[in-house]
Amino acid sequence: MGFKEFKLSGLLTALIILSIVLVGHAQSEQSALQNDLSAHLNYLHKAKSFSGEILVARDSEIIFHDAIGMASRELNIPMEINTKFHIASITKTFTGALLSIAKSEGRLTFENKAIDFS
Repeated sequence: MGFKEFKLSGLLTALIILSIVLVGHAQSEQSALQNDLSAHLNYLHKAKSFSGEILVARDSEIIFHDAIGMASRELNIPMEINTKFHIASITKTFTGALLSIAKSEGRLTFENKAIDFS
């Protein structure tokens, strides 16, 4: 093996080792972040009686997804990830507000139909 091959081989080895270290560091940082988020969620649940589902993402990667507390205190049903709720008409207020905002931004008019956006 000549000097050039040795130098290239050493460089490739160093890059591979650096990649492994960086991936391990990123995973340990993400694990620490997940632990912090879980601890904070538990604190909110115990101190403030919070019940809910939390999803934290960076770009398109899910960093943390958990559910805690009760979905129904009356029926003693625990919260789970993707719990379905009967929310009745509460969303109409949010939908109306969002439509008004979109109209004021010029994104739609009140005459638009849902099919116009499919």
